[in-house]
Amino acid sequence: QLARADDPSEDAASRQAASMLKTMLGALLEGDNPGMRATAQAMVPDLGKVLAHPETTQYLKDCLAATNGEQASASSSTAAAASSSSGAAASSSNNNSNNNNSN
Repeated sequence: QLARADDPSEDAASRQAASMLKTMLGALLEGDNPGMRATAQAMVPDLGKVLAHPETTQYLKDCLAATNGEQASASSSTAAAASSSSGAAASSSNNNSNNNNSN
């Protein structure tokens, strides 16, 4: 379910719901807020079973990290490609302005 947040083949509502789930679980696992934990467990009783055991809690953290890592590597690849094309455009622009100044 978590991977659906970054899957372009999913519809927008599914991506948004998965993204919200990732955010909520991340906040729950990162913070030490007993009130938030109690509310989450009241809303999703099975979450209490997951959080009651360190092994399953760690597994959930690893799942969140894996989906965030995939998103971060995709974002950095996109940023690198954008940077490369921006650099090429700037270089081309500078060459054009130098040619115009020569005339």
